[in-house]
Amino acid sequence: MALAPTDDMTTLRIHYQTDGLLAAADVAAMLREVATAFERYTRRRARHAHLRLAVRRVEVSSLLVDLVVMGAVAGQVAIEHREALYGFTGFIADTLSILKGLKPGEPKPADVRMIDALQKPVAKAGAQQVNVFVVGDGNTVTIDREAIRQMQSHREQASVRAVQQVEAPRAQPDIDLPMRGQPRLLALHGKFGTVFDVRGQWYVRLEGEDGVLNPLQLENGVTVQDGQAYQFDGVWEGRRYRIRAARSLT
Repeated sequence: MALAPTDDMTTLRIHYQTDGLLAAADVAAMLREVATAFERYTRRRARHAHLRLAVRRVEVSSLLVDLVVMGAVAGQVAIEHREALYGFTGFIADTLSILKGLKPGEPKPADVRMIDALQKPVAKAGAQQVNVFVVGDGNTVTIDREAIRQMQSHREQASVRAVQQVEAPRAQPDIDLPMRGQPRLLALHGKFGTVFDVRGQWYVRLEGEDGVLNPLQLENGVTVQDGQAYQFDGVWEGRRYRIRAARSLT
């Protein structure tokens, strides 16, 4: 598919201020999720439904990726491309605000995956932050470590509220029962997650498990702190995870 004529004003820039090397798989996943999210966004708007993103340029040192619109039809003007990119950048900003708890709403899982893909190199300490913006426009979406902390805190608070709502009708909640049936992961080998204490019972929210909480049992010598993130080794036994090791991420 041919690219439309472009200028800097029709360029969506994703700029990671790096601290070290970024995993190629993480960068590839980020580009895939952003491109897919843009396609979902434009399909909801008839006049932009045919537009897609393409990589125009990649620079190293700090990772800089320039994305441009492709799929133009004859006579299409650059202002239409800018309109689509401005709207998409605003959509990213709105989704981020919801995930940080600053705006009401419930993002679709696919849009959460897009934000997660953008923030992953920062969360893994490969970059200080990532900035997403249309070149020449003053509006920038920034995901730094503080934004990641806010998103994590908001998810944890929502999870705690969900647990409390489930347990509230029961005078003596049966904390041996998991929050759902058998989890997808039966063995944890370096899996990331956050633990917190709900009425004296430890629960874990594992990364990528849609905020679901499951009870856990700590083996002798394993200690954790409420609200802290860890890398876990353990197994699912009956109705809870038995944790053999918990390595702090802070």
